[in-house]
This record gives sequence, C-alpha cells and structure tokens, in this order.
Amino acid sequence: MMRKSIKERFQYWFDNRMAKGSFGLIRILIAFAVLLVLVLAVITVKSK
Repeated sequence: MMRKSIKERFQYWFDNRMAKGSFGLIRILIAFAVLLVLVLAVITVKSK
C-alpha cells in the first residue's frame, strides 16, 4: 500500500475538520491566530 502524500493527508485532515461544522473552522482559525501572534512576538523580541 502506498503512503499518502503530505498534500493528501492535509486535505483529509481539513475535510474532517470542515465536516464537524463551523466549530471546526473556528478552532482552526484560533490556532492559526495564536501561532501568528507567537511568531510575531518572537520576531519582535529578537529584533530589539
């Protein structure tokens, strides 16, 4: 059996999240926002 590509695994994961309704999308957006804030905080601290 062939291993699925990263793209296919991401699509499967994303489709499963979307199947859970709007709460799944909200959780993805919150996680993305937190990750973005953390990255920007690290960049800001390192630039000083």
